[in-house]
Amino acid sequence: MNVRITLALCATLSPTLLTVCAPSEEQDLGIGKASQKSYSIEYQSAKCDGKRIYRVRNTPSRVLTPVTWKMTGEIFLEWNLPACKNKEKACEWVEVIILTGEIDKGDTELGYGLNADECRDKPQAYVRGKPVNEERCGEKEEKQKPKFPPLETTIRGTVADIEGKEYAIDLTAKSEVKKSREPGLVELHYTLTLNKSLDSSIALFQAEPKTPLIVWHSADSKQYRDSLMNVRPTALTKKNPAASLTVKDVDERRVERRDKMLVLTVDKKKLASVSAPAYAPKED
Repeated sequence: MNVRITLALCATLSPTLLTVCAPSEEQDLGIGKASQKSYSIEYQSAKCDGKRIYRVRNTPSRVLTPVTWKMTGEIFLEWNLPACKNKEKACEWVEVIILTGEIDKGDTELGYGLNADECRDKPQAYVRGKPVNEERCGEKEEKQKPKFPPLETTIRGTVADIEGKEYAIDLTAKSEVKKSREPGLVELHYTLTLNKSLDSSIALFQAEPKTPLIVWHSADSKQYRDSLMNVRPTALTKKNPAASLTVKDVDERRVERRDKMLVLTVDKKKLASVSAPAYAPKED
């Protein structure tokens, strides 16, 4: 398969990034509380305009707490909540926002404590829904929607490594499919963006010690890996907050959606991981 790749580092933020809903526009299921042993965390599931939002936070004077929130077939989030030093109110939310279109409610599993599964709760949450059908002329027809709607994930907040060192993250990963000039061919566009000028950088390919490294499993393909190996500079920073990558001349029939994880690691140890779907070419 003949595939061309282009890559660019951008000094300004992309105008097409996920728009965060105002609190008044969100529909949420309320703030839940999970408390067992020495742990006590709060969580919230919300939705807005095709986006699913999952939030967790630590409560006053509580210790560092590993957390995972998932359901069958999808892990929404997995990271360590920093110890909450505030003695009077809960600490800030850490959240993931996933743009995936249709949304339903379903049973999920929230694990926390040692290995993120020492304690468990089973909250109801907004989950990815099935395509909606509607009645027309006595027959069911699927609503006309783009064949490849944009996929986008944002992780925002402060997480910690197992030793308690804190890392502020505000990162968006976006995957799009665009038509090529050649019939039957498409382009796969990927964008990774730091949404705020954070102090720490995030590496795209080869990280320095103590620097978070991005591994986007849904986007992974030979073409994607080859392009990352050639990118310079190799990190998202205040100066270069966005990186865009394009895989060209892909047979439209070979494009698949993958629902895998975007993982941030530090010194080869997982710092945080979130559900981050993307389009990728099927590989032989």
